[in-house]
Amino acid sequence: MAERTDCTLSDICIDYFVKNNFRLYIERAGDRSVNEWEWIAKRTDLHLYATDPIRLIALYMIQEDWINDEKYYKNGEIKEDYISAFVGNCQSQELLENYMYQEYELLNGSRICSAFGVDFHISYDKECLMATLNAQQSNDVREIFADIAVIEPSLLEQDYPHNLDKSYNVAIAIKKMKYEGKREEIVNDKFGRFRFLGTYRTRPAECIADAGNTCKYAVSKLKQWGYTVSETDDSVEFSGECNICIAKKDKKVYSATDPLRLLGFIAMIREYGEDWESCNVARSFSIKPVKEQFYWDL
Repeated sequence: MAERTDCTLSDICIDYFVKNNFRLYIERAGDRSVNEWEWIAKRTDLHLYATDPIRLIALYMIQEDWINDEKYYKNGEIKEDYISAFVGNCQSQELLENYMYQEYELLNGSRICSAFGVDFHISYDKECLMATLNAQQSNDVREIFADIAVIEPSLLEQDYPHNLDKSYNVAIAIKKMKYEGKREEIVNDKFGRFRFLGTYRTRPAECIADAGNTCKYAVSKLKQWGYTVSETDDSVEFSGECNICIAKKDKKVYSATDPLRLLGFIAMIREYGEDWESCNVARSFSIKPVKEQFYWDL
């Protein structure tokens, strides 16, 4: 089979999201859409849902205006929370699960839910706990926490810009916890060595879904960028029964079937240039099935 040399819009969209610390997922759309799959981009502060990567990009471009409007209509403040991060070395997934989930009755009058809790003198909600065992040890916090979606790697990198002084294969994050204990590192003869990295201030993730009410934000963003936006009947130049959205600037004309897709397209041209088809980005991607289900409020 001949090697493909051209780059697609989806290729550069995926590249852009990876560079901006998002994790990408595809999910069966079921009866919700005519498309078989739905695309999801998740970062600790933002969750995006759309029918393709180009529209995901558009949602990312309008995030600031969307969030500001949401705060205005809700008349509420964004409540910040904390998440505590730990690393460790453990021999197996079974040992790690026993360490994190083993039940204890009472310790000095307080309920401690695991051997981990006993070691660090903390109690936590199991629903807030995320722990993963990596196949390889690493001293790079981004690699260690690659499968922990609730904590932004850049937060850890602020404290550990030159990597950790030791290598670890376990990543642990506990939401809704501001750990202030004095035990920063322990060695448990049965379960392994574990270390506290830090507590970080977080905010609940904003969720933006691909829907009709996002189109006005897309048009507004294009106008902010200096484009003249209009619609035209497609009967002459295009096929199908829909209007075509057109953006013009500096004698250049771009078109798409709707404002959101047009915004995503122009955003990628602004990022990768008019010659985006020859960009040197990844064009093969691995897919790892997960059991997690994604929900959002429309």
